[in-house]
Amino acid sequence: MSAEILYGGPVAHEIDQKTKQIVQALYNYNVVAHLSMIRIGDEADDITYQNAIMRRCEKLGIETSLEVFPKDVDQYTITAKLGQLNSNIDVSGILIFRPVPKNLNEFTICEAVKAKKDVDGITMLSSGGVYTGKNVGYPPCTAEACMRMLQYHKIPLDGKKVVVLGRSPVIGRPVSMMLLRANATVTICHSHTANLAEELKKADIIIAAAGSPRIVGRDCVSPGQIILDVGINWLEDEQKIVGDVDFDAVVDIVEAISPVPGGIGSISSAMLASHTAEAARRTVEFAY
Repeated sequence: MSAEILYGGPVAHEIDQKTKQIVQALYNYNVVAHLSMIRIGDEADDITYQNAIMRRCEKLGIETSLEVFPKDVDQYTITAKLGQLNSNIDVSGILIFRPVPKNLNEFTICEAVKAKKDVDGITMLSSGGVYTGKNVGYPPCTAEACMRMLQYHKIPLDGKKVVVLGRSPVIGRPVSMMLLRANATVTICHSHTANLAEELKKADIIIAAAGSPRIVGRDCVSPGQIILDVGINWLEDEQKIVGDVDFDAVVDIVEAISPVPGGIGSISSAMLASHTAEAARRTVEFAY
């Protein structure tokens, strides 16, 4: 029996409907949610994501603007631009396409964004908000996309054993904190984990965010498991994108699995738009 496929489209649609309501309500205050994006260089992945964001925001009534810099741009130019965006009252949220070129200090650039405009959870203050559960900044979009997927499908977390494969500050660590707040028992695994397959097989839920194509194979899963595949890996020899899970190998074993593409990734841009609208709403709330 094949697993239930957890598509991201219906989840993203539900998020978009609420975002539309916020955007429409803001019009009553003559406020238009606005996302400002900074792209350094012309990486194909960045341009693809940028275009997806712009299409979604246009559909929802959120304005977007884009600043593109060459790869050899200096640190001061980027931080100066961020300073301008921070002080611009018409800009609700700021997105920086990452990773940035190695000649730049990514940490310094991320920290130059005001937490209230950090709609992708890249600052230390936003990270602190995730870890403490406080309403500071916003969680990383992909980490929150995982939680929304689980909520939409009414997958219980209380008391469940969740294995998060990956410890990055963008997905693995923040989603682990969010799962803990939902009373899950969380184990974080990574490239140095001994007996990785055995750890994965013990889980009720696996969130695969290692950035390694098809690392989760048939020997890593058990019947009844639910898998969220966050990996987006381009395989040059096959000319296609695959996840961190060997989908074809496990789909007849597990209970449910999100596909790549068409799963978590399709929710991430919806979360970004949602955060941008919420950032605009909070400015109105503060003003009145």
